[in-house]
Amino acid sequence: MAAKTRTQTKSKSGVKASKVESSVLPQTIPPLSILKKVHRPSSGWVAFWALVLFLLALSIWKRNWVLAATVYNKPVWGFEVLNRMDKNYREAELQAVIDGRVIMDEAAKRNAVPAPEDVKNRFIELENRYGGADTFKRLLAQQGQSRESFESTLKLQLAMEKMYSSEINITEQDIDNYVKENKNLLIATDAASQRQEAKQQLTDQKQQEVFSQKFAELKQKANVRIF
Repeated sequence: MAAKTRTQTKSKSGVKASKVESSVLPQTIPPLSILKKVHRPSSGWVAFWALVLFLLALSIWKRNWVLAATVYNKPVWGFEVLNRMDKNYREAELQAVIDGRVIMDEAAKRNAVPAPEDVKNRFIELENRYGGADTFKRLLAQQGQSRESFESTLKLQLAMEKMYSSEINITEQDIDNYVKENKNLLIATDAASQRQEAKQQLTDQKQQEVFSQKFAELKQKANVRIF
């Protein structure tokens, strides 16, 4: 007779329970000795080869970032140039970025951000004031500025005007005094044009005073920290 694989027993409560003999349980878990150890590359090696591939791609795509030049077949590395640029220009460029951020953030709060069309129109106005497009372009070049960089400056100027121009007031007496004291310095020759030129000069001066004061207040409020 075949051996019984299941026996029934009664618990103290009289309920029958099934019991599985351990001798017939399948060996579902193999011994540890026969498990094969899986070798995986360490994260350090993965990062190393990823960096190598990145630098290789960078040297092809942006070669001048890695190798800037050669002198007598000796390399001038990109990081040498970047280090010198950082030392010589970082502070000035950082201040320019900070100043622009301070002004434009305040302009956004006051809904005073100038539209691109406003910047373009002011640029054309300045071109006409200073002898035309070619002459104005040469003036910008003499100052080491491109049209794009000057338009960025104009955008900040227009933002300040929209925020604080109401605080600038030029009286007729101010104009009379300016014409009288600076007549030899004025470009215009007729009286009406001289007064218009004088008003513009006075407005520019007053703007500079007001804007400098307001910008100092904005920058202090912005809690700027340089690292």
